[in-house]
Amino acid sequence: MNKKIKIIYLEDDIVDLEILEEYLKQVENFNFDLTRVENMSSLTRNLQDEEYDIILMDLGLKETRGLDTYRQYCQHGLSFPVIVITGLDDEELGMQVISECAQDYLVKGKFDGEMVVRSIRYARERFKIEEELRQHRDHLEELVKKRTSDLEDKYLDLAKDFQILQRKEQKIKELNEEVRSLKKRLNLI
Repeated sequence: MNKKIKIIYLEDDIVDLEILEEYLKQVENFNFDLTRVENMSSLTRNLQDEEYDIILMDLGLKETRGLDTYRQYCQHGLSFPVIVITGLDDEELGMQVISECAQDYLVKGKFDGEMVVRSIRYARERFKIEEELRQHRDHLEELVKKRTSDLEDKYLDLAKDFQILQRKEQKIKELNEEVRSLKKRLNLI
């Protein structure tokens, strides 16, 4: 038996929810639990209270429209895979939400259950890979910070050593000058 995929769907139109649910039921071997929320505050509250595998997010809500809906979600600092669903046949908007870190987008009326399931699987895998990349990037940034700090410490040590060498070199010049001066006086006597 497949693991049950917990889906939360930000959608203010019950008909669109019913259509999606019917599509998903038609897909063989796809076990899911679908929760609908109607607004952003319900979405964020649910995401803090329960574990979900994926967010489906309609961009055409009554309270927010288009990219503002997704950006409002992003302001909450939550980290879940997101598939944006829009009623607009707007490829540019879809690509823009992906460039702002959504994992995929679908256009209402242009998908079926199989496509949604493929998108869910793809989005979850892409999110997992992006999270791993973020962790690697964060780790590398920490290594770079440490290495930079170590190099700065070594630079300061070298700068101190260089100053000491300069002072010693100056002292040697002064001593050489004294020796020359003494030699001159000894030759005069």
